[in-house]
Amino acid sequence: MITREHLNVIIITSDLQLANKLENLVHLIDGVVFIDHFNNAEHALERIREGDIDIVISDLELPDINGVKLTEIIRRDFPNTQVIVISKEEDYNTMLAVMRNGAADYLTHEANLEELSVAIMRAQDLATSTRGAGQPYPQVDTKKTSGVAEGADSSLGKIITVYSPKGGTGVTTLAINLAIALRGEESEVGLVDTSVQFGDVPILLNELPSFSVLDLVSRVHVLDPRIVEGSMLFHKSSGLYILAAPPKPELAEKVVGRDISQILEFMRSMFSFVVVNTSTYITEPCLAALDSGDVVLLITTQEVSAVRNTRLFFELCDGLGIQKDKIFLVINRYNEKIKITSEQISESVEHPVFATVPLDEPNALQAANLGIPFTLQAKETEIAQSVKSLGEELCEELSNPDIMSRKRIFSPT
Repeated sequence: MITREHLNVIIITSDLQLANKLENLVHLIDGVVFIDHFNNAEHALERIREGDIDIVISDLELPDINGVKLTEIIRRDFPNTQVIVISKEEDYNTMLAVMRNGAADYLTHEANLEELSVAIMRAQDLATSTRGAGQPYPQVDTKKTSGVAEGADSSLGKIITVYSPKGGTGVTTLAINLAIALRGEESEVGLVDTSVQFGDVPILLNELPSFSVLDLVSRVHVLDPRIVEGSMLFHKSSGLYILAAPPKPELAEKVVGRDISQILEFMRSMFSFVVVNTSTYITEPCLAALDSGDVVLLITTQEVSAVRNTRLFFELCDGLGIQKDKIFLVINRYNEKIKITSEQISESVEHPVFATVPLDEPNALQAANLGIPFTLQAKETEIAQSVKSLGEELCEELSNPDIMSRKRIFSPT
């Protein structure tokens, strides 16, 4: 059993300047001890075989082997040793490859002290999860970190899934603005994009994420607040934590329903509210999001086709195992001048209308084009106030203690 109170770290790179930089940074991290620097993988593996090496920081390009292959070897032959790969460029495909081979993190040569500290703590957390209770791991000082993981509320948060059976009804826009409306001084909010093929939550916030839900899929059985937070984008102006969809449509098939369910359920311990954006087509991830939601915000409009699809969705609910009393119908882009009224829509789908969000094309379009949600840039407008009221009404509904009691499709049996 390991009883020491520090983490032993080695560095592998043929770049002497990089080695010196990393060594200096490691010396500044409490609870971490720099052991040695190696120019190639062969000599480093010989030292790892001697034992007591907790974390390897390896350059992607080495004289004898690349970091992707080295990660595979270390994680296969030395499962108690974690790997952080560092590269000249931030390439998503390479990052994905090393993560799938078991790397704890992927950084660039420009990584600063905070980024390296977070990566080492993430490696420590992964090591703790894999070693088991019988082999305690040394603890790194986490005082340098901040955010959700440091002050997470121990009580379970609520999941709000935003869905529409008709494309173009404004699901993503409402999900983003609702998430902002729900955030307060005592409530952190996570926004998850489960539209895994063409999700565009970051685009509407004028952001480019470095990570996505794929980075959690490979670690779904060893989730930790720092791992989850490290895979999310923090949107400074709104205070939201965003878990993005995969960056390429062809990667969507790697995200399955049970993984989404486990990630969402874990996030309850980190956030007061988790707002989930979904695709129109009911894929496995979409079904998992609908299943996990304490409430489903069902979005429709005053279009005949949208009302028709909404009615068909209600007919499908029994087969999906979704209780209709957990569905809150919202009419988006509501215009009183249109002859199809909220009462008529309610009668057609045989379900009450929970709320309406007014039509406001100028503010909605400007928000989309600028990447600034209308709940931030146009707070006093009718559309922003209606979403704020929607959030308040949802909070009241979610205060019902019975709302967590329903059976879920993807829950462990």
